[in-house]
Amino acid sequence: MISTPLMYLRSQHATEQREARATIAAYANHIQTLSLRNAELEAENATLREALGQGGTVASLPVTR
Repeated sequence: MISTPLMYLRSQHATEQREARATIAAYANHIQTLSLRNAELEAENATLREALGQGGTVASLPVTR
């Protein structure tokens, strides 16, 4: 089969679409992971606030960067 410029453009477009879908899927996975971790941190924070409200002791930790 003889390759034409139009066939090349269609093939290039299909490749770009596959790459875009893969990028979207990767971002969706990252968002899901971050959302789950955020929910875990919120739950942990609520537990700590409850303990503090009941007279628990709180120790300051050094700031790390």
